[in-house]
Amino acid sequence: SRSGDDILDGVTIIGTVNVTNNGVGGASLQIDLNANANATNVEDLIEALTYANSSHTPNATRTISVTVSDGDGGTSTAD
Repeated sequence: SRSGDDILDGVTIIGTVNVTNNGVGGASLQIDLNANANATNVEDLIEALTYANSSHTPNATRTISVTVSDGDGGTSTAD
């Protein structure tokens, strides 16, 4: 769930929404995870992502990419 810029697993903060890449106005969405994040709650977070467009003439398709970085240079990308 989300409370302000905090991303929570129950009552535990597992990350925060990046101030610049906050997903608003066409910006990318970046969630900076912390030491409380683990494989299970990150998977839950990814599965809970949603997209909305309030345009009366939205594009027919959208592409969503997810990249997870471990902070030590390792990454995992899924499209």
